[in-house]
Amino acid sequence: MKRRNLGRLPVGDAGVDKTITEMCRMARSDASSSEVQRVVAQFRTDDWGFLNDAFRYVVKTVPYISDPKGEEFVVAPRHLIAKRWVGGDCDDMSTLLAALLLAGGRKCWFKTIEWKPDVSGFTHVYLLGEVPSLGLAIPIDAVKGATGFGWEKRPYRRAKVYPV
Repeated sequence: MKRRNLGRLPVGDAGVDKTITEMCRMARSDASSSEVQRVVAQFRTDDWGFLNDAFRYVVKTVPYISDPKGEEFVVAPRHLIAKRWVGGDCDDMSTLLAALLLAGGRKCWFKTIEWKPDVSGFTHVYLLGEVPSLGLAIPIDAVKGATGFGWEKRPYRRAKVYPV
């Protein structure tokens, strides 16, 4: 399966929770795939270098393409890497980043935020990646492009963090 249509999601936070659950499942499953392992083998091994290489890989190889209006799809990381599916939105990019970090033995979390002034509910997700040598996790938002490493959308009204 190249992408999974999550169908009609429950309204509000319950729908977001369902999407994040599927993202976690895909990231954990694909972290051990040969496609993901092949990419990770090329990354630097130090904490900061590994996170930066994973981020740059996603920014370089996954163009932003939004889901069709009213639908929620999540693309499996191995299919984005193999170019079986071209492009993705914030959940696809974040899921690929999570798979890369997990494959490299790094801890990560998905962070959803409610930030749009005219929209109620969570509308964006990105990754927090652990930097063990610094004892912290940094935001990694591939949707922001080259400036999204260490960048976080501010202000936001509320946020929720999910361990991957």
